[in-house]
Amino acid sequence: MRCLFLLSITITFISCKTLVLGQNHVQWTTQWSKEKQTVILTGKIDPNWHLYSPETDPNLGPIALSVKFSKHKGLKLLGKTVFRPKATQHFDENFGGQVFTWENEITIEQSFRLKNKVTISVVLNYMACDETQCLPPIDKTFTLTLEK
Repeated sequence: MRCLFLLSITITFISCKTLVLGQNHVQWTTQWSKEKQTVILTGKIDPNWHLYSPETDPNLGPIALSVKFSKHKGLKLLGKTVFRPKATQHFDENFGGQVFTWENEITIEQSFRLKNKVTISVVLNYMACDETQCLPPIDKTFTLTLEK
């Protein structure tokens, strides 16, 4: 009886984990360009899914992609965070207004000035949507070591 109980708990855990992980429709890669002194994050977005750009009016409802870099002594952000390609603007009937979205792929770049080697964390917050649903917003955290 105890084995049956443990088996059912294990199956439930695996099912819940698969459900949660299966809802992330973006696969991210990170890199540090030593030459450019730039963090580069690239998201491959599953077919039929999209992310909302920070250009989207926050009062409409969709949660736009946001990027937060941890702060450290000897590390200074240079300029603004760059998003490529330019987001596509269109009217979204679900939110009743003009939105800006990315499909297929998004690249995020942020340049830094370093005094010495440092390890930072980068947190991406976003929600993925298709034409019929939006998934709850998620945070993806990455750790990168930056060096001159």
